[in-house]
Amino acid sequence: MALFDEIEEDFDPAGSDEAIEKSEGLGAPKDNLLSFGCEAVEQTLLKRFNADRFPHAMVFSGPEGVGKATFAFRVARFLLSQEAAGGMFAAEDIPAESFDVDPSNPVVRRVSSGGHADLMVVGRVYDEKKGSVSNDIPVEEVRKITPFLRKTSSEGGWRVVIVDEAQHLNRSSQNALLKILEEPPKKTVLILITDQAGRFLPTIRSRCQIYDFQVLSDEHMKLLAEKAMPYVSGADRDKLISFSEGQIGRAVSLHECGGVEIYNDLIGLLEKLPKLDEVVAFELSESLGRDKKAFPVFSELLLSWLAKMARAGLRPASSVAVSSDEAAVISRLSQIYTTRDWLERYDAINRILLATDRIHLDTKQTVLDIIWTLEKD
Repeated sequence: MALFDEIEEDFDPAGSDEAIEKSEGLGAPKDNLLSFGCEAVEQTLLKRFNADRFPHAMVFSGPEGVGKATFAFRVARFLLSQEAAGGMFAAEDIPAESFDVDPSNPVVRRVSSGGHADLMVVGRVYDEKKGSVSNDIPVEEVRKITPFLRKTSSEGGWRVVIVDEAQHLNRSSQNALLKILEEPPKKTVLILITDQAGRFLPTIRSRCQIYDFQVLSDEHMKLLAEKAMPYVSGADRDKLISFSEGQIGRAVSLHECGGVEIYNDLIGLLEKLPKLDEVVAFELSESLGRDKKAFPVFSELLLSWLAKMARAGLRPASSVAVSSDEAAVISRLSQIYTTRDWLERYDAINRILLATDRIHLDTKQTVLDIIWTLEKD
């Protein structure tokens, strides 16, 4: 029997649907009908679809939180909504102009519910023993793709497999996936979503069409931020957008973890440089030490701020600052610290964070070590 000879066994394609990452900012990607910043990729794929040359395997590569998973489900809804027996362009035989699908189409509801029999989602799984999501996508999850693709399409049309966070495919999982890519059935599409395409085996990359996704424009970020965070003030949304550098998923994640409040505390700390107030330092270390979510956000914002200062050069403070308070801090510290000073502190703090993660150092002490590193004699 060939790898994809048809069989009639029952198989649940939606079993791993919860693995899809839900930080796109507008609900889970499978529920989100809004897709921005993907126009160039969509037009390329439309041309290939209309020419009957749609790729059987694709990699959607780019930074986290820019809408790769949302676009993957947009592609899936479009393909699954094609009439099975009506030719490539259905009854009207008109080339498709976009991947839009009418929200009232039953495919939209079934994809959102995870109940479409011709759509399979693979990703990391929840490990009940550890009480957390697995570090890798296990080979057993990838092997489920083969029986899914052996089956005849339930509706006589396309079948779609989405592998989310595909950078977590381990070596065994990649080898199992490679066997699938070597002999793809007709009218099937495999989409790998990743922010680290370089981790794939060269043989996998060579068998996939790779599409690069860029960070979102300020205009698109504002539109999505207003939709995702309607109750956040305009000023705070602008801060979150600035922190996130074109990644709406990151903006939403920062908001959920109190990113604006942590940013305000950070600026309050930095304005005391080059010598810091010990009382403020200990209060901040106590606060961050109690909140497991706050410390990573503080670390991320601080490293981003230091990188920004190192890049700022001779540009006016107002052009790189998120707020007027930060602009004042940047303007003053630019007279005290050089680019080299900021780079040295960035490297030193990064080493502290790596050591903390590696040997599980006390968070409160780590915060203090970071704070003292910022000082200058």
